[in-house]
Amino acid sequence: MSVSTNFETFCSNLRMRDETIEAIQRRYRQITKRINLDYWNSTSETNHSLYVGSYGRGTEIFSSDIDIIVRLPLATYNKFNNYIGNGQSSGMSTLN
Repeated sequence: MSVSTNFETFCSNLRMRDETIEAIQRRYRQITKRINLDYWNSTSETNHSLYVGSYGRGTEIFSSDIDIIVRLPLATYNKFNNYIGNGQSSGMSTLN
């Protein structure tokens, strides 16, 4: 085997399996839809969210975590941001 073939095999072995990618995309759509229902009165599975980090850049490997950014209405941000102490983190417990 040549160096280039070995390197291609190495890179291929680092990639996520198709089943993993499908699960990530399904969960992303579920999370986004739930947030859109709760905060935007929408059933969209894609609006107001974005993949970021290595997965968003397309440089993930099989052990990467998945990062997303979700946009909330300004009033919701202000509500959480006005909490004393750990602001936005403490406000999230009110969602349950």
